[in-house]
Amino acid sequence: MKIKLKSIIKASVLCTIACVLVLSSSVLSARKNPSFSIDNRPDRFVDIIGNVVFVELEGGFFGIIDDDGRHYEPINLPEEFEIDGLRIKFSGRPTPGYSIYMWGMSIGISVICEIVEDATGAIVFNDFEGGFYGIVGDEGSHYDPANIPEEYKVEGLQIRFSGDLLDISSFHMWGEVLELTDIVSIATETFPYNLSYILGEECTVIASPVVEDLDDDGFADIVVALKEPAAVCIIHPATEEIITISVSGEGFISTPAVGDFVGDATPEIIALSRDGKLHVFTPDGIATPVGFPIQLPYDEPVSASPILGDFSEEPGLEILVGSTAYSLMIPRPSTLFLINGDGDILWDKSFSYGNIVTTPSVADVDGDGLLEIFLETSPVSDGIYVIRKAMCLDGHTGEILWDYTIPIPGASQGIGPAWVSPVVADIDNNDEMDLLVYSNNVYSTGSSHFFIGSLDAMDCSEQWSSSNNFEHMTALVVADVMNDSRLETIYTSYTLEGVPTIFLRIVDCEGYELAEFQFDFIIESDDVFVYTSMFTSLLVVDVDDDTIFEIVATTEIGDIYTIQLPSGEYSIASLNGRFSRYASPAIGDFDHDEETDLVVVTRNGLLYAFNLEDSSFDSEHFQWATRHHDNHNTNCYHSNAPWS
Repeated sequence: MKIKLKSIIKASVLCTIACVLVLSSSVLSARKNPSFSIDNRPDRFVDIIGNVVFVELEGGFFGIIDDDGRHYEPINLPEEFEIDGLRIKFSGRPTPGYSIYMWGMSIGISVICEIVEDATGAIVFNDFEGGFYGIVGDEGSHYDPANIPEEYKVEGLQIRFSGDLLDISSFHMWGEVLELTDIVSIATETFPYNLSYILGEECTVIASPVVEDLDDDGFADIVVALKEPAAVCIIHPATEEIITISVSGEGFISTPAVGDFVGDATPEIIALSRDGKLHVFTPDGIATPVGFPIQLPYDEPVSASPILGDFSEEPGLEILVGSTAYSLMIPRPSTLFLINGDGDILWDKSFSYGNIVTTPSVADVDGDGLLEIFLETSPVSDGIYVIRKAMCLDGHTGEILWDYTIPIPGASQGIGPAWVSPVVADIDNNDEMDLLVYSNNVYSTGSSHFFIGSLDAMDCSEQWSSSNNFEHMTALVVADVMNDSRLETIYTSYTLEGVPTIFLRIVDCEGYELAEFQFDFIIESDDVFVYTSMFTSLLVVDVDDDTIFEIVATTEIGDIYTIQLPSGEYSIASLNGRFSRYASPAIGDFDHDEETDLVVVTRNGLLYAFNLEDSSFDSEHFQWATRHHDNHNTNCYHSNAPWS
């Protein structure tokens, strides 16, 4: 999508300060050249775009060829513009009947300036004189734009641009003054979008976007929780309105839940800040239900997302929250809280096995109409052994129903946090729920091992498991990609041993590998962070309506992969910005055209929504279409999803 810009300098001013004003000069003796196709009346000014060329006739001279191929012999071309191939724009008055070289129409130039066309570069912020945004071209040229749009004032944004170079000194003394006539994000050329927003300057986004029709107008809205500044943004694409709800204390790194929490037939936004404050917002961003926010007694930053569901016999839904940040080698108790719509804590449960870093999974596995809770703790070490637990809790009471010690390869030699949530689903279509768990082990040498297993969700009996040396697991989902009414497990990992490589594997319901695809592992860095091309999230969507699902994967370096099945062929769209390793895209229908839109948010707060023109917005086309499967953050394949 291109953004055409309106000039901020009026034409009369442009004629006096923006370009070279060419003074009248004496008419040179010339031969008659009456044949010319344009209106050549002496009182007729013409505006022309073209190229300066050196013509090797009668000793040589500089002429101009416009974009329609017409030739001009300027009688007063300024010396600084006598450059072969120079792109220019000028206004002038024909002098019909006069030509020195019989090559083109003689013309007197009144205003002329060099133009930049279809150049590429990056937006940079300079802190000189209070700060300003400039452009550095790919060839190294510096431009001081006179009219850069607000939405393009983003450090590092890769752009394609055109404009007029103004013959005035730069106020910032940094580059050539450029009046932009066209500017477009390069990302929009490789992956066209139908809407975009900048959520704020110096913005940091770690969490995934959430898509929900908040105001019941038939159009999907977008919720994004910000780490910096501490705020929640509500974007209404239908009206182009952005509501920003600022909060006190720290911001958010976990994905909000959205649903009718208080039972008023309208969805609320439930967001848990890093400092353990639980917020509930109404769709207008103004009202907060009585009893909220709640400050929970967490001593460590909170990373897991809140879960919305029916856990108790009380009317309405409850919120399940619980997490502390991963603490290497230091056992710290973690606590789960179940909170009702009045803000009352129904129960809390503490664990000594390790921190709850990832978002738990919830499902009704015993058929009593209430949800059970499945969670993994991060590993802790007593100096001899490393322990990681998977547990099942009664959602009504918080009682532990079973726990399972997850094997950690090389258990006494190193540990690694669990960043991937467990997944609960009826994988083999036998009407009994299964639980997928995993573990990573990272050694001080940098090498990794991982374990993945399927458990019976009722009693934690192991159904199948697999481990892999020298790899680190990064994402896990389930989907029926084989169209056989059973679910396949899809997971990604990477290795730094030998040739660094990314793997994507598909495993059937019995643990047998059906496919493995490999991708290049890329490392990039800036002044603060190191970013890689490891797959940080997976969506399973039929993007082209061919009844075969594709896998959409995002990476830290800002690439979006669309992987075709069963071939493994893929395409890459590169965005201007990095992705958080803890975030994923989400899907919705923002313009009510019954076509699927894919929304992504970069770490620096750039939000894009891409229209998948060949994908009908139909629940049959989506298997796993947001980070925790649904807007209640259940990580359960069979739960109600936002698209159902």
